Amino acid sequence: FFFVVFDMEPPNNAPINPKSFAEALKGKYVDDVEDEDIVVSGKRVEMVGMSAIQSKFAMCNKLRTVSVRSEGVSSAGDPGEVKSLCPNIVELDLASSMFHDWQVVTDICCQLTALAFLDL
Repeated sequence: FFFVVFDMEPPNNAPINPKSFAEALKGKYVDDVEDEDIVVSGKRVEMVGMSAIQSKFAMCNKLRTVSVRSEGVSSAGDPGEVKSLCPNIVELDLASSMFHDWQVVTDICCQLTALAFLDL
């Protein structure tokens, strides 16, 4: 691993609600998908139902570079959740997170077997 900087200051001293890595990832990468137009063969497509949800989460499996900088990450979440949600992360930015100890960083990183770069 390559450690860069550990910064606990939130930008502009804005209040941040603590959340798990999985919650932060879903909030940034999955929930945002709802606002984007999906175009297939030049036509806008609206996803509905369970297949839409599965499609959004499948996108997390493809993520290789992830930044949850200043998203209030304070825990890894449920055991195995990080690995099942986004196993292919190579670069991860956790700067300005709300870790109470280094075990949280270890709990997240141990699940990311492809991880090569970590920014704290």
